[in-house]
Amino acid sequence: MTLDNADGLFDFSAAPEPTLLWRAVTQRFYDAPALRMEGPRLYVNGCALDPDTGRRIDEDAGPTPNGLLADLDGTIFTLEGGRSRQTVMARTPTHQLKWSSALRPAIFNGPMLSLCQGLLLISGAGQGGFSSQRFIKLSKGYVLALDPQSGDLLWMFATDGEVSHRPVVSNSRLFLADSDYETRHVYCLSTTPKSRLGECLWQCQLAGAPQAGTEAGGFVYWGSYSGPTGAYLYALDAATGTVRWRFHAKRPVASLSPPCVIDDWVFFPCEEGYIYGLDRLTGALRWKTMVGDAKTITETPTGVVVTDAASGFEGWSEEERREWEQYEKERETQRDTPLESKGSNDDEDTAASERKLATWAFGNRLYVLEHNGFMGCYIVPRATLRGSSL
Repeated sequence: MTLDNADGLFDFSAAPEPTLLWRAVTQRFYDAPALRMEGPRLYVNGCALDPDTGRRIDEDAGPTPNGLLADLDGTIFTLEGGRSRQTVMARTPTHQLKWSSALRPAIFNGPMLSLCQGLLLISGAGQGGFSSQRFIKLSKGYVLALDPQSGDLLWMFATDGEVSHRPVVSNSRLFLADSDYETRHVYCLSTTPKSRLGECLWQCQLAGAPQAGTEAGGFVYWGSYSGPTGAYLYALDAATGTVRWRFHAKRPVASLSPPCVIDDWVFFPCEEGYIYGLDRLTGALRWKTMVGDAKTITETPTGVVVTDAASGFEGWSEEERREWEQYEKERETQRDTPLESKGSNDDEDTAASERKLATWAFGNRLYVLEHNGFMGCYIVPRATLRGSSL
């Protein structure tokens, strides 16, 4: 592993690269998938897995209803209604209605629900909760902050472009991004604004359309995409919005899930099929891997056996083995297809269109889900402080 001279804090010289622990088969997805950890089970994409081995335990209860969230007191929040008009519903654990709040029509993307630090956040594209003619004309995107107990509107903020990803809340600040033909901002808002129309502490214009983002250790990490010129992962100062560094990639960055921070690493998926691991302080490239290239199938005298990547023991069912073989055939066909038969786009663009990826982090484990339902778990090494004997 190459040591970056600009980073004097951590010693990567003896630390190995992230290691594939296991691969498993879930289900193909088309929209941004959800993942949650509950006790000894990892629920993802309609399946329940053992987080240590990737073995399927049982099937999940089914897909999560659109926008469903649960508060600590058991209150369940959902979005109900058609595309032209939706209503936020709050119900008790026994399904009794506590309150409802109708959103205004002309909603294009979203709305999306988030529950953060005592606020129920609603974000999306369109007019949202704004009724004034002034804001109807100005608002292409919005974020609303409601009291989860009463449904009362605490404050709202209109953005210049459409909001397509959930906001991120850290301490007393909220970070969100919008995108339009001219405006491609990351905003920093106060969660306790002086005005009911919101309070913007700073905003930063990106070179491409913002994707998903996260905040960690005083940095805001946000993916972007600007068409033929490529894409960037931005690292912004959380206090001022100053760009600390940016990393260039060829295809959309963090389009389905936000970057993942594990200790001194920041990981993000790119639609060209790679997972990148950077030094989160400097943006230096530490590691990247093409997802799906790791082989966990071996040839034996009696046939093909699918094995656990870490232990070597047989770990997949016959159905999972067939799915893997079909996946490998599709990949080989894609590699062998002549460029002139792939249309006007180049080979990388064609391959990337089939490489939607989502990532999550729990502890020092990085979970990567491919659009075709295959999932991998990586162990991320711990770097030591320079001069430390650990």
